[in-house]
Amino acid sequence: LEMSGFEVDMCSNGGDAYDKISDNEFDLVIMDYFMPSLKGDEVCQNIRENPKFKDLPILIITGFLDRDVPFFKSKGATDVIYKPIDKDELIDKIKALVKV
Repeated sequence: LEMSGFEVDMCSNGGDAYDKISDNEFDLVIMDYFMPSLKGDEVCQNIRENPKFKDLPILIITGFLDRDVPFFKSKGATDVIYKPIDKDELIDKIKALVKV
């Protein structure tokens, strides 16, 4: 993503992700569904509970094909991308979500 011109910040688990999002301003959150401490859908729900983040785009990445897009959207995700990730598809989704 950095090589495509995006500024990237990372963390290693769902709990840290929520803390980082709460303490900083981001244009987009991209997270894996299956993370240590909190799963992606739980982090989405926590983010959406704060009115400050009601419009923050959240892109979930997952390899769980049994979880469909409506499932993730019901948890607060804006969109979903399935593994294996196609770089061009990812970049296109990011651009659409942040209106680049």
